[in-house]
Amino acid sequence: MFSHAPSTSGELVNHSHVLSTGEVPKDLKGTQIKAEILGKQHGKVIPLRMLGGILNSTPENALARMTKEKIRLFLAPWKMVKFRGKRVDDLPYEDQIDLMKEVTKKIDAPWIRVPQASTMASKTKLIEAMRSGKHPLTEEGLIVWPKGAISPIPTKIPFNAHSQVYIVDVHPMISGGKKVPMAGGFSYSLKPGGPAVGNVGTGFTMQERKEFWRDRATLKGAKIVIESKGQFPSGAHRAPSYKSLHL
Repeated sequence: MFSHAPSTSGELVNHSHVLSTGEVPKDLKGTQIKAEILGKQHGKVIPLRMLGGILNSTPENALARMTKEKIRLFLAPWKMVKFRGKRVDDLPYEDQIDLMKEVTKKIDAPWIRVPQASTMASKTKLIEAMRSGKHPLTEEGLIVWPKGAISPIPTKIPFNAHSQVYIVDVHPMISGGKKVPMAGGFSYSLKPGGPAVGNVGTGFTMQERKEFWRDRATLKGAKIVIESKGQFPSGAHRAPSYKSLHL
């Protein structure tokens, strides 16, 4: 099991030590599958930052933390790349699901089946569970696959939350190592006059960046509406994006 993205050295990071699996049957040699790794603690999915800390640790530290904090990691397969050495990622997604079922039945690993919905009723039920926070695995959103398509391309539909924060300071944009007379973003607090807990650097038009920099002194303490993918335990928002000034 390797990371999808290469490390700074250009090599894929091996995560095999954090997930115990059985032997791969000979008839599955050359099979490549994409999966999400997720962690559970006390029956709940752990935050992304905690999972990243485990995956980016040394094998010894990762296993020690998982044992101490009673965290278990799981694999959620979502895409087939190769099956017995043959490329199959251009197959309709329904066929890829059948292959994933075959693979997961033959390899003893901590698999978790990705929830799926194909009828209007089941889609509505799944969306409502995610939006309400009652789904056991996620409340972030959906991945939509076109039915019957060759070389299917999925569409991500996130459930982003809108929140109100307060500007602590506006930062200049840096280009080529030099400051540009535009706002690169701003730091924010969760309450008026509170400490900065995070930064927002996306969601602005070029005109808004100019205006934010021009009015940076008067904008301190201003109430801002942002869009994010939830919050970390520290209070900082995950992947925040500017939406509007609160008028």
